[in-house]
Amino acid sequence: MQLVCAAGVYFENAGLTYYYRRMEVEEITDIFIREIEDGVGETGIRPGIVKIASGKPQMTPYERKVITAAARAAKATGVPVLSHTEDCHCGHDQIDLVTGAGVAAENFLVGHSDGTEDIAYQESLAQRGVFVGFDRFGIESLISDDIRMRNLQMLVERGYRDRVMMSHDYVNCWLGRPPGLADGVSMADILPNWNMTHIFENILPALKKRGMSEEDFDVILRQNPQRFFSIVH
Repeated sequence: MQLVCAAGVYFENAGLTYYYRRMEVEEITDIFIREIEDGVGETGIRPGIVKIASGKPQMTPYERKVITAAARAAKATGVPVLSHTEDCHCGHDQIDLVTGAGVAAENFLVGHSDGTEDIAYQESLAQRGVFVGFDRFGIESLISDDIRMRNLQMLVERGYRDRVMMSHDYVNCWLGRPPGLADGVSMADILPNWNMTHIFENILPALKKRGMSEEDFDVILRQNPQRFFSIVH
């Protein structure tokens, strides 16, 4: 398994914003470029992707500044861009900023786009040439996996198989009880299918029963990530 570190920051309401709020976009861009080219801090670990994030219902000026800086750094260093969207807001605004900075649409994934029943929204993203992230399988407190599978299959049937990717958005770094849970309650009690194998053990067999093929899975799980990381100049 290859692990890819990310540069970037979270959206304003949930991020640590004090430092970047007082910097110009050029300064933030330089920080991301230095991390990608030289490594994060003293670790020597060089990110292979830039993560951006925006809240809802619209982007804040802070988020626009940081996303612009991240996109410029991605363009300068030749790494792709992955995003967080909050409840499927601002996907098109993100595309405008990222591609406006020179990043190819094929090197941008609009994350968490499976958090809605609105297939028209998901299709509108795919039509712009970006990857559409069906990346929260197992988090059924937000929306059911059945709806995720239904919409994913609809996109494939409408000709967008090469525009979707799948994942879990799983937080694998919690060593103890995640914050906010009562004593004796584990995350598995709340989200029993939220783990790193749910797609392979449960979702793919269910999609196969719905009529999707091994070729579909090969494109979505192997070929699409390869193209995402193959920078278009």
